[in-house]
Amino acid sequence: MHTLFNLNSPIGQGILTHAEWPYVRDGLRRNLQTVVSFYSRRPMAVKSGHLLERLLTAITTPHSQPIERYYDNVDTTALNVAMALGLTSSIFAGRVHHGVFYGAGTHEIIIAHREDFNPTYAERNWQYLQPVQVLRHPRSDLTLNIPDGSQTGIETGMAVIAINVPMLAVQYRSFRKAEIEIAADQESQRSIMQFLHMYPLTNMLYTHLDQAVFNRINNLRLGKPMGITKKPHSFFLTDYGPRMNRIQSTILKSLENVGKDFRGILRTVPGVIDPSMDEAMRLPDTAPTRQVLWGLVISRLPALGFLMEISKGSPDIRNRQEVNRILRSVRLYRNENLMRQMLPRDLYVDIQREIFDAVGEN
Repeated sequence: MHTLFNLNSPIGQGILTHAEWPYVRDGLRRNLQTVVSFYSRRPMAVKSGHLLERLLTAITTPHSQPIERYYDNVDTTALNVAMALGLTSSIFAGRVHHGVFYGAGTHEIIIAHREDFNPTYAERNWQYLQPVQVLRHPRSDLTLNIPDGSQTGIETGMAVIAINVPMLAVQYRSFRKAEIEIAADQESQRSIMQFLHMYPLTNMLYTHLDQAVFNRINNLRLGKPMGITKKPHSFFLTDYGPRMNRIQSTILKSLENVGKDFRGILRTVPGVIDPSMDEAMRLPDTAPTRQVLWGLVISRLPALGFLMEISKGSPDIRNRQEVNRILRSVRLYRNENLMRQMLPRDLYVDIQREIFDAVGEN
């Protein structure tokens, strides 16, 4: 499954497009830029003790070090620091967290990784970095609420969040240096809680939005209603939900009538930030150990169920081969019993139901 969502294979089939999609995509991008611009310029703060605050506080590498050395030192210790906070990684299975980003009622697997990036480029463009990315969340509304731990929507469930720990540290180091240059004294500098709300959490919305777009087409497939927000912004955003429903309904009908392999299906469902769900579903580049794979698998169960249902009855040999690989992986996770160990009983039952719905395996 990790392979399915990370390989870029050549396109072997024509990709369907919808004439109205560019209008909706561009409008949603404008909405996103409106939200990001608003919250990145206003020093709102997360609550003291937020997990990201504790993570940054636990990184003791001096900010005075040159950027290359700082990055190397943080990179060396990143996963050990994350382990102390119960985060899942390639070296530690972690635990399930509750409502850190999406509020009460949401179970969250938080994955720490150290995917490579250019620290010099990151230092120059720190405001735009996305060290915290959303792999899965339960929301289908398009309101773009900041994932700051508030319960802003009616939908709850499972979320999987990926944190590039060295990138988060580099972003905070650059923020702190900028504050020192701007502010003459320590008291007038903005706090770490304000930094977290203004940049890492606000920039999560880029990956949040594409996952919300997927949730909407999956809701249409399942006949589920779309979610709504309980906390609208103080400014106007155009509602593109009805138009998106029409477009995605057309895409679903087209997919059901035209046989495609898994990657062709993903490429046919367009994203807002990424060109398609093929790119939007990419997983972090981390060693695929058993400690982290349980979280990565859970992050992609809805997408897997979508693919299996849409491709049902397709004679494509590539799908049959991929299904067989996935079934082998599911049996391995079941036999190792890692998910049963990591998940609360009620959540384990829900995940097992998702696995059964996706691939027919208990």
